[in-house]
Amino acid sequence: MKAKALSLTVFLFLCLTDRSNLCAREWTDATGKHRLKAELVDCQDGRVRLAREDGTIISVPLSQLSVADQEYAQSMTNNGSDAHKPDSSNSPSGKVPQ
Repeated sequence: MKAKALSLTVFLFLCLTDRSNLCAREWTDATGKHRLKAELVDCQDGRVRLAREDGTIISVPLSQLSVADQEYAQSMTNNGSDAHKPDSSNSPSGKVPQ
């Protein structure tokens, strides 16, 4: 019985802790020299917006990413799947950072 209670406690703890890094992935530039752990925000007009672990959103030309990352970004935004739309409610101005 104690094992079940402990398992439930651990499960609840994991569910309630910061899960922001669960969608983050390592992005690589076209040269393979530079890497960045970030979450995909969107991909449009030939640019990818990525949310870094510190919350900063950066915009990178799609062509500067590795072929695999370009394909991933396009597939995720075309499907509307994992691409995360930033929430403006956390911003003091109510605007999503660009």
